[in-house]
Amino acid sequence: MSDIEIDGLTLISGIEKIQESFLFKGLSYEETRQLAGICILTTVDDATVIIEEHSLGQDLYLVVRGEVTVYTGEGDNKNILATLKPGDIFGEMSLIDDLLTSASVASRGETTLLKVSKRDLEGLMEYNDRLAAKVYRSFCMALSRRLREANERLEGADPHG
Repeated sequence: MSDIEIDGLTLISGIEKIQESFLFKGLSYEETRQLAGICILTTVDDATVIIEEHSLGQDLYLVVRGEVTVYTGEGDNKNILATLKPGDIFGEMSLIDDLLTSASVASRGETTLLKVSKRDLEGLMEYNDRLAAKVYRSFCMALSRRLREANERLEGADPHG
């Protein structure tokens, strides 16, 4: 059997990368294969802004190689919220609502990402109700986890600065 390439990854390695993500761990092999069919592998240079704060987010990203920084503000008012590593996802909130993004995301060094467009994912989930239920449940779990982490950071912060 020859390897099938999906935008630079073999089908098997692409599916493995997707299934490593917290968001997609609950998907079956076939569901992940369908998801891999709408993924685009992209590599960006250091300090590339992938998502701009207060923009209309349209894509979900999975970090394959490298790192990205999630932050709000700019210059002296820049507030680093998180550093995401391989297997982490970002942009999922834009797939749930049509609100502007709450933070910017930029690459740290050369970074490889799997990108899934909101339009393509919605089309796939419209076709497959079981997949849609699993993905939305995972979205809820990921958002709940991030909210808990934010609450823990706030509880640990000194209110008097």
